[in-house]
Amino acid sequence: MEKKEYVHPIQKTSRQPNPQPFLVNRTESKIRANPPVLRFAKKLGVDLSKVIGTGRNGRITRQDVEGYLINIK
Repeated sequence: MEKKEYVHPIQKTSRQPNPQPFLVNRTESKIRANPPVLRFAKKLGVDLSKVIGTGRNGRITRQDVEGYLINIK
């Protein structure tokens, strides 16, 4: 006797192409960014307390710094 298997179709999950920024009050918390991002911002003279991080847990990414520079011009 042949066994039959029932397979459930896989549902696609939609991911947002642009994650919403994780808003953080920078005066009450430390700035979250990786060392390369810190160096990049320092080189460009960007005050990271004014940049909204879109990375995990509000972490500031290189793209956030670049986006900030584009928006202030």
